[in-house]
Amino acid sequence: MSPLPLDAQLSAVFDNVRRRRDGQVASYIPALAEADPDLFGVSLVTVDAGSYDIGDSHHPFTIQSVSKPFSFGLALDEHGLDATLESVGVEPSGDPFNAIELDLRTHRPYNPMVNTGAIVTTSLVRGSNEVERTESIVRGLSRFAGRRLEIDEDVFASERETGDRNFAIGYLLRNFGMLDADVNDVVETYFRQCSVVVTAHDLAVMGATLANGGINPVTGQRALREEHVSRVLSVMSTCGMYDYAGEWVFRIGLPAKSGVSGAVVAVLPGEFGLAVFSPPLDEHGNSVRGIAFAEEFSQRFRIHLMGRPPTARRVVRRTYRGDAVRSKRGRTAPENAVLREHGGGTHVIEVQGDLGFGATEALSRAVQEELDGATRLVIDLRRSGTIEPAMGAMFRAMSGMVESAGVELILAGLPQTLRGRVPAHEFVDVDSALEWCEDQVLSDAGLPDEVILGLDEIELLAGLGAETLERIENVAELIVLEPGDPAFREGDPAEHIYFVRSGLVDVLLSNHERAKRVSSVGPGSVFGEIGALEGGLRSGTCIAKSKTECTVLRWDELRAICAQDPAVLDRLYTNLAMTLADRLRKADDERRALW
Repeated sequence: MSPLPLDAQLSAVFDNVRRRRDGQVASYIPALAEADPDLFGVSLVTVDAGSYDIGDSHHPFTIQSVSKPFSFGLALDEHGLDATLESVGVEPSGDPFNAIELDLRTHRPYNPMVNTGAIVTTSLVRGSNEVERTESIVRGLSRFAGRRLEIDEDVFASERETGDRNFAIGYLLRNFGMLDADVNDVVETYFRQCSVVVTAHDLAVMGATLANGGINPVTGQRALREEHVSRVLSVMSTCGMYDYAGEWVFRIGLPAKSGVSGAVVAVLPGEFGLAVFSPPLDEHGNSVRGIAFAEEFSQRFRIHLMGRPPTARRVVRRTYRGDAVRSKRGRTAPENAVLREHGGGTHVIEVQGDLGFGATEALSRAVQEELDGATRLVIDLRRSGTIEPAMGAMFRAMSGMVESAGVELILAGLPQTLRGRVPAHEFVDVDSALEWCEDQVLSDAGLPDEVILGLDEIELLAGLGAETLERIENVAELIVLEPGDPAFREGDPAEHIYFVRSGLVDVLLSNHERAKRVSSVGPGSVFGEIGALEGGLRSGTCIAKSKTECTVLRWDELRAICAQDPAVLDRLYTNLAMTLADRLRKADDERRALW
């Protein structure tokens, strides 16, 4: 399967960032000091379970402080907002993650993203002792990750042996009435929480669960009540990167959380979760490569949360095939037979809504799925709103993906900003695109581009004897229309029937002084017959699209022929009924395909 356009974009950022060699692996916990500084993995998971993984994205490591927003969410689900906020605040501290300090007025920890607040939220998770509370936390984190997570007992032991500072925080909290449970039990549960083993891919799924309103996009299971998702994301935005939080929001603009094992998870609400794993840390305790990757990625796709335009969640309105939905151009019987048999190789994707990062990425996956069995792919962009200029690279990569699959790409209704910038056939609307695709199918089948038919090949005159056809020929007039010439206009007397021998005629209806093509008729077709049957004035306009030959017959002349031989009238009405029935079947096929 061909790589998706975003794969190349992520790889480009990955290759740029992997050159970074600054930073130091965390050493205050002995087990973490053993980490390989060259490890580097990136994972991105979308709200509809699209997945991208680069490098060491499946290498296991301990979650550490990245667990904090998720345990805060578990506490919110358990106790509700007001009760949780009685124990922990939501204000940025501006201090390192392990600072031993509380709000002097309320005695609460400043926020749940620093150790003081995280220990409190750990104590709020359901459980009467360390074992029960640990299991509740592991189950909760596992719901976010979409698989059962386990604890690294060696890292837990190392954290406990070097955790005097966190034990001190626990006793400080107990002293000010912020911790009701046993200090050792709570702090050791916190160490176990930090020692849960994950991968960058797991964290991306966890981030995507927050992006998806609390529902895991892979399992479909709710991990967090929807009303608490925005609260978790808000605290991540203001406090998730410790004393670098303000700089992070300024430069990257996404809710995020880091951990001393070298992980960073970031969330674009409504679109994706992004996780980066690289052990070397900066002076703030954040992954050097994690921050560098997120910053370049955010700038490349302009996904800063404070500068996001509205984006449609469902970018693909519907898909259909060219054998079920056809252009408005009329075809001969042999042409129709070929299109019924081979038209299914034309695949059409109807797009709707604004095309930002998430919508364009989702469209690229829809395009990839449609390539199977396609010879030509039409993307109908008439219903799309704003297409961000930054998405031009994604569209060009999409074109390359389609070309590499041996499929022709056709873009209909492409906005002015992208016209001529994407390698593809361009058409004003999808009907013109479908007509072109049909022409290619017929050409591939060896049918001639231009035909001249006799009266015996006209659909309305089928089955009439040679003598009758000769009578028609004797009283009819053969006319030649140059491109743009009208056969008749709206309001003209409806007195003639037109049999198309060659060429093409557009049938137009006016709407508020604007003419719109409703169909095109070619060799073997007839037009003007309904108006002539009814009499009165023409309700539409018919104009030659190419040089066209028509046999034109006055309706009163045809009536005279029928009066001489009543069987002719029966045959004409039968042919007319069959023609209308065929059009009805075609319309029904289209209705089913578009339903």
